[in-house]
Amino acid sequence: MQRLEEIQTRINWLEQELDKQHPRFREDKNISNKITELKEYALAERKKYHRELKEGRLTDFEKRFIGPAIDDVYMKAIDKMRKGAKPSVELCDHVSETASTLSWWLCEIEHALGESGSSSD
Repeated sequence: MQRLEEIQTRINWLEQELDKQHPRFREDKNISNKITELKEYALAERKKYHRELKEGRLTDFEKRFIGPAIDDVYMKAIDKMRKGAKPSVELCDHVSETASTLSWWLCEIEHALGESGSSSD
């Protein structure tokens, strides 16, 4: 869960900063750097998940929820963001899509935890 929570923290920060600029976006090096950091973090966690999957080091919970969530969040929106992207409507859309997809996964995980009572990661 820590992996997903870290992505969520980064997305929440980006949403707040982009909302401050909407609708008149201007270049902001801090936002651009945070986009790069988000992409790099999500990609690294995605690679880490797939490596651990190949090595057989994941729990059933991680296989069913954490990995698919990271893949889905990355592929649906984070992958579409350019490293160092400048604030724009398009970037807002990608950040919102990431937040929405992540929120869906966190609800699914919460529901699954409610049924089973425990998890790891």
